[in-house]
Amino acid sequence: MWDPSFPYNLTFEASYPTPYAASQFLSLILFSMMGQKHTPKTTKDIKSCYDYIIVGAGSAGSVLAARLAEKECVTILLLEAGKSSPKVTDIPTAARSFIQSDIDWNYSTAPQEHTGAGLVNRSVAWPSGKTIGGSSVINAMLKLRGNKKNYDDWAAQGASGWSYEEVLPYFMKLEDNTDEEYVKNGYHGIGGPVTVSKPPYDSALKAAILEAAKDKGYRIGDINGPDATGVLTTPQGGAVTALLAQNDTKEINEDPDYQLTFWEGNADDKHRIKPEYFEAIYGPYKEKPLYGCISHVLQPKSRGEVTLRSSNPYDPPIIDPKYFSHPEDMKNVVAGLKKCKEFGQSEVLRNIGSKLLTTVYPGCEDVVNDDDKYFSCMARSIVLTANHQTGTARMGNPRDPSTVVDPKLRVKGIRNLRVVDASVMPIIPSGNTNGPTMMLAEKASDIIKETIRCESDNDMYSILLEES
Repeated sequence: MWDPSFPYNLTFEASYPTPYAASQFLSLILFSMMGQKHTPKTTKDIKSCYDYIIVGAGSAGSVLAARLAEKECVTILLLEAGKSSPKVTDIPTAARSFIQSDIDWNYSTAPQEHTGAGLVNRSVAWPSGKTIGGSSVINAMLKLRGNKKNYDDWAAQGASGWSYEEVLPYFMKLEDNTDEEYVKNGYHGIGGPVTVSKPPYDSALKAAILEAAKDKGYRIGDINGPDATGVLTTPQGGAVTALLAQNDTKEINEDPDYQLTFWEGNADDKHRIKPEYFEAIYGPYKEKPLYGCISHVLQPKSRGEVTLRSSNPYDPPIIDPKYFSHPEDMKNVVAGLKKCKEFGQSEVLRNIGSKLLTTVYPGCEDVVNDDDKYFSCMARSIVLTANHQTGTARMGNPRDPSTVVDPKLRVKGIRNLRVVDASVMPIIPSGNTNGPTMMLAEKASDIIKETIRCESDNDMYSILLEES
């Protein structure tokens, strides 16, 4: 299992008012069937037999059910343990307030050996949506695809049919991109079920960060285009996201090493942070506007695991991401935080009143004047999940003993069972994973549809072909 990690935040004080909630991509999982030839019927009556049973109505399950329902001879049962989410979760960023609520599974990790000194029981909060729409309902609504090389590596490692050129049509099929300039480059779709748009307002922080980026020679543009490394974009009202490499001269078609996300608002303590740590770091700034810069490890080399806690299916699993068990991950986190500091102390940001917080992480007082040691100490104190865990049911060549499913997503050794979600990703994409998860379900629906033959448009039954 892979999961990108990041230390709690490199936070700055802002001398200007910040919005309570930054507007973000309005990419909802609730699929409209408008424009399709067949509108599926819903019923409260549960049958004893269905052509397809989909467990989990999350980012992948909802997409898969909607697309399979386009075959009107097919019967589908979509199961979800959670309830429908409140309408307020449709408001960008408001959904984040539902973490640790009744629409969140409220998982937490096993105690971490290499980090977590500032966390209760050295355990990291592990949000996971328990509602129709799954984690897409409580996520940050950032639409990132990852790097072209990620998907080419999928194919090279045995996931034939999943190269970038082969998955790009499914990313585009999902989209209804409202940015005319982006659509012109041929890498975006229009008319799809997921609206991708820029926010209708700007902020002083966003403008300053972009200006600072230009001064440093970075490109401002389409982070989902063909060349993402070294690009900054503005997917949400008060925030900026960047995909950067430790070496600024790294080829643009190579993987970025870390992702920076700038946010503004107020600090919150929903992350199992020990009260004494939270008070020491943020206590003096509770009533002041803040902004922070998050450093994400995009291609972590640490490998975690998820195991059963007991034979009781209602017991939560044991989740152990083993953060920083590989030293390269710490190097990338520190590199990202140093870049955060560089941005925050740039002339452009200082001109709008940006100041690094003067409070110090407990236990790091002796190394506060050494950025490498101090940022490493920060990361060993408090780390968060990026909520992008993948790879527990790896896809690839069925002869590879490390794989669980083949390139058609069929579980090895079991008939009529597939896995369609982020767990099959053989390499984690360099960026937020909700978009790639939905893409995966789009492509999976076409793979499955190839096995379905309806006798006529009006028949209410199907002939399911035997799979080879």
